[in-house]
Amino acid sequence: MSSKTDSDIAAEFQAYYLQRATKELAEDLDKQGTSMFSAEDKRRIVADSKKDAEDGN
Repeated sequence: MSSKTDSDIAAEFQAYYLQRATKELAEDLDKQGTSMFSAEDKRRIVADSKKDAEDGN
C-alpha cells in the first residue's frame, strides 16, 4: 500500500497533467508551424518580446 497522502497524489497528478498538456500543445504547434505568421508578424512579435524582457515582464 502506498504511503502517499492525498496532497502528495494531488501534486503528482497536477505535475503529470501539466506535462501531458504541454506535450499536446507542443505537438499541435509543431503541426501548425510558424508558417501561419507573416514576416511582419514575426518581426513585431520578436520586437515586442524584447521590449517586454527589458521592462521586466
